[in-house]
Amino acid sequence: MKMRIDASATLTGTRSCRLMLSLAMISANTACSSFLDDLLDVENPGTVLEDTLRDPTNASLLVAGLMNDFACAFAGYIVAGGAIGTEVAWGDTNTFDYDRRTWTSSGGVYATGTCSVMSSTLAVYTPLSTARWSADNAHQILSGFTDAQVPNRGALLAAASAYSGYSHLLLGEAMCGASIDGGPMLSRDQLSVLAEQKLTAAITEGSAANDASLVNMALVGRARARINLSRATAGKAAEAAADAAQVPDGFSKMALYAATDVRSSNQVYWWINEQGRAAVDSPFWNLTFQGVPDPRVAVTQSGKQTQDGFTPWVLQTKYTSRGASIPIAKWAEAQLIIAEVKGGAAAIAIINTLHQRAGLPAFSSSDPVEIRQQVIEERRRELFVESHHLGDMIRFGIPFLPSAGTPYKPTGGGVYGAMTCLPYPDVERS
Repeated sequence: MKMRIDASATLTGTRSCRLMLSLAMISANTACSSFLDDLLDVENPGTVLEDTLRDPTNASLLVAGLMNDFACAFAGYIVAGGAIGTEVAWGDTNTFDYDRRTWTSSGGVYATGTCSVMSSTLAVYTPLSTARWSADNAHQILSGFTDAQVPNRGALLAAASAYSGYSHLLLGEAMCGASIDGGPMLSRDQLSVLAEQKLTAAITEGSAANDASLVNMALVGRARARINLSRATAGKAAEAAADAAQVPDGFSKMALYAATDVRSSNQVYWWINEQGRAAVDSPFWNLTFQGVPDPRVAVTQSGKQTQDGFTPWVLQTKYTSRGASIPIAKWAEAQLIIAEVKGGAAAIAIINTLHQRAGLPAFSSSDPVEIRQQVIEERRRELFVESHHLGDMIRFGIPFLPSAGTPYKPTGGGVYGAMTCLPYPDVERS
């Protein structure tokens, strides 16, 4: 199928210009218009674009592009998922349906907004779908090349599989349902199964390429997918713990950002610290353990209000600039999956290792319920603004507060809704 320059974007695809911008990883202020001008000078611009993408010499740029697509979707989802839950307080006078939990299947920016260079839209479905499509498309193209044509092709294939797996994973945690390549609506568990399959491929490909970073990234992701599936499938919890146990101490895989434009930025910093259109929500203020401040949830009270003039503008200080990296996968997450599965003394040992590294007092208990609750609390703190909050609230049955029917703040009006995951949009169904 020929790709072409088009004025519209699909939910499961991507604009040609945006894809080329991702491939080049350059500023869009002049590059997009220049690229379009060059394409329009030829008789069949779609053929030029397809030929460019299918040139083996551009294989590395193709993978850089899919990683850029994922990074944008990832950062945006952290803010949106945090706002649906209790991690991020919305501080603007529009797009408050995340915070108020009132999006419906009729759509809105959550469904159709994009990761645009010039846009400040907080979107979820299209950016994650675009990242998923970019990764799968890159894998398909790379599969048509040979090792002789593309140096390090095995690692590039592993990267495409890994980022596809994470895109499927986040779609399954964010959405009540989603479609892949125009197919039927898939459930959250079905999306986690697809994520597991993609990440398994990444482990195989990364191992063959001797790329330990991609293998460990995929192991953490597959453990995350499997722990999600453990609610309905026997044996998945043990498989998740086995994956997590293979991740070495000190491992982290980061999404990379730059301050060149909104699309390339760390959007957690951009929305909260720079724009003042969101803030850290009150359940994450002043967290301590046995009276000792927890440095993993570092926040600063600005003493001001966000743009709506009502919400306290409480800043996160985990990320210190628009160019700050965000962890996609890390050793501490893997350890907390093991703690969740094993419980008891094993969980306490893991908690106290994390506490020691954070300078916090030791935790002790002989109550299985208390130990499990502490594991959940450790996840909330250790993985603060790293994409886990909404999925954890749903998976652990944590109440969404304020409860449905409670009046919303005067800057938005109405009442809080009962939405906990983002609805499968009608525009996709149609």
